[in-house]
Amino acid sequence: MVLIVALWTEGELTVLVVIYMNNSFSIGDDAREENHLIAESFGRRPSAVDRQWRNVKDIFEGTNSSNVGQKVKGAVYSYMEDPASCEKLARYYCTQNRWQLDELLSGTFTPAPAAKSPTTSHERNGSSTHGSKRSKPGAVARQGANRLVREEKKATPKRQANREVWVRIRDLIDAGDYEGAKKIAKAKKWNIDREIGAHRKR
Repeated sequence: MVLIVALWTEGELTVLVVIYMNNSFSIGDDAREENHLIAESFGRRPSAVDRQWRNVKDIFEGTNSSNVGQKVKGAVYSYMEDPASCEKLARYYCTQNRWQLDELLSGTFTPAPAAKSPTTSHERNGSSTHGSKRSKPGAVARQGANRLVREEKKATPKRQANREVWVRIRDLIDAGDYEGAKKIAKAKKWNIDREIGAHRKR
């Protein structure tokens, strides 16, 4: 039996690129909850999303992209040209296809908290699990407060600056400040020779 794999659509790729630019690269890993949410929405395997995610990265960096499909390149190039229009288009595709990916599109998705191990009676009583030495109440309170702060930081969504940085690069290119644009792009490991070349031909 021949397994037929559906080609990626313009809608899927547009949404994927927008999510890529508004989130940390790590969420594309096929073990991540965010990846699984995208895969479920598209009706694809997490490994397929992971692979396409890395293709998007390669195109932005200008490396190892010779074997990447033209549709993927087109989606990335469209974003490079006009991020705002691509974001509007991505939201349209999500609405039309009922893909629940709004939080990922805006970079505000918060993963579900990991399950905690049950608290033992020794821990509830403030006792140390090593020996019979009891922790001081003040120390227990500080440990609890510090733990809550750490958990709150982990739960707070952090929108990545990729989109804002790219908009800045785009503005510099449009203004003819190629060196300024290259300096910022270099820090992000992005290749913008194509964009600069296209602007020079205008």
